[in-house]
Amino acid sequence: MNPAHEPEYPALHRVPGIFYLNAWTESSLRATVLSFRGMAINLGYGLAGIGFASVTAAVRSSAPGLSENAIFSKALIYLPIGFAAGAALLVLTARFGGKSVRRQS
Repeated sequence: MNPAHEPEYPALHRVPGIFYLNAWTESSLRATVLSFRGMAINLGYGLAGIGFASVTAAVRSSAPGLSENAIFSKALIYLPIGFAAGAALLVLTARFGGKSVRRQS
């Protein structure tokens, strides 16, 4: 980072997690915060995987004669729906839930 504590790539500053945590977290808490961030990301990937496995199982049970490729193709249709629902939940949670975090100068 440059002396003014601004990132060298301003567009990346808006991406959560690239400069955000290191710039705003005290050094004594940084390892804990980054560990929590990693755990939250892994939890999200795990929940997405379980959700897709559930959709695949539902498609498989609704049409027992389909091949594996056909089941996968039908399950892929639900990914944009799941993404939209997750994005809407994230936006609503960020907008209406919890406390506001303000940067101290």
